[in-house]
Amino acid sequence: MEFLEEMMIKSRRLNKDITEGPAFVHSQAERKLIDAFLSHHEKQGEEDFYLVVALEWVKEKEKKSIHSSIFWAFLLFVLLIITLGLTIANGFMEGVVAILLLALGPLCAVFGLFNAFRGKGCMKVVMVGIHLFLLFLYTLLLI
Repeated sequence: MEFLEEMMIKSRRLNKDITEGPAFVHSQAERKLIDAFLSHHEKQGEEDFYLVVALEWVKEKEKKSIHSSIFWAFLLFVLLIITLGLTIANGFMEGVVAILLLALGPLCAVFGLFNAFRGKGCMKVVMVGIHLFLLFLYTLLLI
């Protein structure tokens, strides 16, 4: 974090007294980092200053992981419904559609599980359970 602070000061996005610098901020990640420094500038001389800034900076990461896990669960559910609809309508699946459904289902589950494991708290456990349950249903449907 000290290195990031020095880089922000050198690029004039942050002043030495931890106030906003005159240079334009180009990305949202830079904006969040500067906001983390600005919100804790009164603790600048303390030992845990950089730890507090780092925790502030990554605070929203768990929430984004859970949101993307919900997206992958929704996509897996839609694939499950499509697969179920095709097998009921035709009695079988074949060709490119079958290959795509066989590949995309487990892939969505893996991506969803990865994002769910990056979350925190009870939502992490809930999303892991939902993904495992949907993957179980998906494999039962394909058998």
